[in-house]
Amino acid sequence: MAYTRTDLEQLEAAIKSGTLSVQYADRRVQYQSLSELRAARREILAEIERAERPRRVRRVIRMTQTGQGFF
Repeated sequence: MAYTRTDLEQLEAAIKSGTLSVQYADRRVQYQSLSELRAARREILAEIERAERPRRVRRVIRMTQTGQGFF
């Protein structure tokens, strides 16, 4: 499931208010404890950061040498 910033904001609001139930799009999740809410927040934040991180571009440069080499 791809999380959004809105999902993160809803989870943070639940943590601040002490509510253990959070609505994500079309489903409601009931957490057992505040520590589970915090773990879910860390997971969602990590996934969002991975998705927003720029992709690395790898380039391969092949060099060949012809002739006698260096003088």
